[in-house]
Amino acid sequence: MCLTSLGLALQFRFECLGKLEDIENAAITVELRAVELAPDGHVDKARCLNNLANVLQRRFERRGQLGDMESAILAQSRAVDLTSDGHVDKPGYLSNLGNIYLREFIRLGKLDSIEDAIVVLRRAADLTAEGHPNKPRCLTNLGNVLRRRFERLGDMNDIENAIVEQRHAVELTPDPDRFKPGRLTNLAIALQRRFEHLGELEDIEDAIVVQRKAIDLTSDRNPEKPTFLCNLGNMLEGRFKQFGEVQDVEDSVTAKRRALELTPTDHPEIPTRLNNLGNALESRFQRLGRLEDIDEAISIKCRAVELTPDGHLAKLGRLNNLAHAFKNRFQRLREISDIDRAIKIQRSVLESTPDIHPGKASRLNNLGNALQYRFECAGELDDIENAILSKRGAVKLTPDGHVDKPTHLTDLGEALYAQFQQTSIAADFEEAFHSFMLAASDSSGSPSIRLRAARACALMCSKVPGIASQEMLLHAHERVLLLIPQVVWLGHSLKRRYNELPEIGEMVHTAAAAAIAAGELTQALEWLEEGRSVVWGQVLQLRTPMDDLRRYHPAIAIRLQRVSVALESTGRYTTAGLLRDDPQIHLRMSMEEEARNRRLLAKEYENLLTQVREFDGFQSFLQPKRFSELSSATANGPIVVINMHESRCDALVLFQTGRIVNIPLPRFSSALAATMHSTLLSSLQSQGVRNRKPIQLAVGGVDHIGQILNNLWTRVVYPVLEVINEQTSCSEGDKLPHVTWCATGPLAFLPLHAAGMYGSKAPAGKNKMFEYAVSSYTPTISSLISTPPNRSELVDHTPPSILVISQSDAEGYSRLPGTKKEERQIRNHFPDRTKSLTGADATIDTVLEALNQHHWVHLACHGIQDSSDPTKSAFVLCDGKLELSQLMTKSMKLAELAFLSACETATGDEKLPEEAVHLTAGMLTIGFKSVVGTMWSIRDEDAPIVADVFYSNLKAAEEEGNGSKLKVAYALHESMKYLRENVGEESFIRWVPFVHFGI
Repeated sequence: MCLTSLGLALQFRFECLGKLEDIENAAITVELRAVELAPDGHVDKARCLNNLANVLQRRFERRGQLGDMESAILAQSRAVDLTSDGHVDKPGYLSNLGNIYLREFIRLGKLDSIEDAIVVLRRAADLTAEGHPNKPRCLTNLGNVLRRRFERLGDMNDIENAIVEQRHAVELTPDPDRFKPGRLTNLAIALQRRFEHLGELEDIEDAIVVQRKAIDLTSDRNPEKPTFLCNLGNMLEGRFKQFGEVQDVEDSVTAKRRALELTPTDHPEIPTRLNNLGNALESRFQRLGRLEDIDEAISIKCRAVELTPDGHLAKLGRLNNLAHAFKNRFQRLREISDIDRAIKIQRSVLESTPDIHPGKASRLNNLGNALQYRFECAGELDDIENAILSKRGAVKLTPDGHVDKPTHLTDLGEALYAQFQQTSIAADFEEAFHSFMLAASDSSGSPSIRLRAARACALMCSKVPGIASQEMLLHAHERVLLLIPQVVWLGHSLKRRYNELPEIGEMVHTAAAAAIAAGELTQALEWLEEGRSVVWGQVLQLRTPMDDLRRYHPAIAIRLQRVSVALESTGRYTTAGLLRDDPQIHLRMSMEEEARNRRLLAKEYENLLTQVREFDGFQSFLQPKRFSELSSATANGPIVVINMHESRCDALVLFQTGRIVNIPLPRFSSALAATMHSTLLSSLQSQGVRNRKPIQLAVGGVDHIGQILNNLWTRVVYPVLEVINEQTSCSEGDKLPHVTWCATGPLAFLPLHAAGMYGSKAPAGKNKMFEYAVSSYTPTISSLISTPPNRSELVDHTPPSILVISQSDAEGYSRLPGTKKEERQIRNHFPDRTKSLTGADATIDTVLEALNQHHWVHLACHGIQDSSDPTKSAFVLCDGKLELSQLMTKSMKLAELAFLSACETATGDEKLPEEAVHLTAGMLTIGFKSVVGTMWSIRDEDAPIVADVFYSNLKAAEEEGNGSKLKVAYALHESMKYLRENVGEESFIRWVPFVHFGI
């Protein structure tokens, strides 16, 4: 037994230091000799065989020689056979045999091995009593092999049972136990695998929490600490790939670097940890584009391959990862040597990968991508033909329901289309279409991959109208629109959702243009409504009244209301963690917990919506509005929705009759609108109107604005007004008709309401928009649809109360003496109904509280449009900035009218033309039906004049008994008329910025 003890000591030292000579001595010199010396009938024979199998397995893991694996199985099987079922060591020997079978499966991919492992480990667990100290070990081993079989075959029962066994093992293991961190890690990995298959947020969130606990329970001196850190890094990287939060990939790189720092330089796991770090750096490169990341990733992965001996079970995987890194660098730098190396490496990997290997499909697809990249660079047809063969093989080897299936189908579609562009063979096009649509419809894939497939299909169909039918094109676009809410998901942070939107807007315009070209005007209008102002619509959806649902299904209505309120309140991080030992870590953890909570709430919200839509009469509950509902928004006049696309520009006019008329605008384009917007910004800055943004100055600012208004009139507004006049009857008496503009693209930043012919050269007669109609704007048609009044609104006839918030001397900003005059004038018109918050009383908290107590609010202060982060656009109050992100978490029950007498409150963000990301929209979001805002900075002396006339008109409307809710646009129209008469019609910078949004 002295030989056995020495062997165990050498084995332990090998596990700590990784010196190969220790395991060689343990296996050959010690354990083999101990087995030879122990007689067959001796009680220690089985124990010696068990120890021999252990060291042979360890040596196999280091050297990768199959002879060691076979000898280990023989030795362990003999140990099991020599031990009776009632012997205390029998379950342990069975567990060891099961783990060796598992190693054989991992190395060779033989299903018989994993089946044998499960049988043996179940027997081990059954032979171990519940209270026995070895029970957790048996359970965790069984969980591991079930997880491995799931990874191979995809049977959900396996991963479900694996998680059950791992949880049981963790529960039976106290925290002080040295095996607890390892069992926590096994549970975390199982949860991660289920997340990768189903995409359930709870799984990856729980996996990260569990893995962090394993790390917390492990000292830096423990040799397993680096492994746990690598696992955490992999989980964070997986969450990053799914949700795109940059902090996750940053944390992944940090965790994996720390793992390397804790690993001795001659440790056998160095290649594994180098490879893991290289993967994280490559992921960060793909998101942030830092060339130093991909260079370091390649260098690290090359080192990992060099340190891995030929024949080692991980060699092929590391070579495959290295090829992937070369391919990614080629896509950035276009160096042909990089793609040649990638192809050479991947071909050598595939030659050594059997068809039964679980990674074969992925490796085939990787080779196909590399060949396609080289074809696109060099134009050799052999490359694209071989790429298609490889990708077809990948699709064939990937079972339905596998998370990689949509990716492989999408990649195959792209290769087929690339070949079609060279050969014009219709069969290639048809197969590409089929592959794309299968990928886009496969719920097993991530939304971003599926959207990529749908978009690629739509683009392909649009380029070959001779082969693609209109039905094929519209079907592809329909799939794009269905997937947008899944990509711009309610569970993501507000900033993350806004980051997704610039590309989304282009997709929506493309779809609408295709529908218009096909004469499907209803479809075009519905798609524009569904795909624009996505985030804005999500916020409003959380506030939809649920009276009918509460009447018929009160229990689920209460749950849905609770989750909606909780979702609205997320996003404000506490600073409680700052009082602890490490402020930065605890603050980050607090933010992580908040993000996790939001994602889980969003998932619950979606599940509840699914349940509600199964009820009779609620099938369309909170679904995108159809045309029949949208047409009801025209109560106050026609709505003009203008779609901007590179192929065409159209105005869709929705009339009160429910009819849609398309007005092509051939003299206008998205490029022209962008040029006009840039010129407008330059003109404004040249006159000192917008000083926060460095824009090249233009000569003759006033003339440039006049030219812009002229172009808008002749190219857009007048053609629309001509059709509106033809389709509608004359207005009542002297009252002008009302038109609501819903502009898209860069046109959303241009003053359609002021379009006209100005100056001495203007022709006689009516040639300005304000002479024909009163204008309003809306971010969506849905926002104009009035919700049914609740009971309190039906019986409450009290006049609206008014809150005036003024800040004339905010620290760090120019004085606004006119704000005090605005307050006095409003109070003069409504002396008994006006409450004021001024100066030091106008704090963020008091303003937010007061907003919920009044029907009308007038804000007279500085306004800021933040171009770097539009959610930080803000009103400047005495104690700081009241930001748009804060406003969007509120819901005001009494809100009717907001007058934002501040600068740039309706400016919007150039990168997000399809989202009304400004303070005016923020006020609409929190419940105000009607909002007056400003497109750029206004003069301090003009604001009191506008306010005086505006509120005077509202008061007159009240006295006439006409009410005031629908009179805001007309009151502002009269205010602008008065201002023009006082400052001059061509003083555009003074009267044009005032705009009305909403009803």
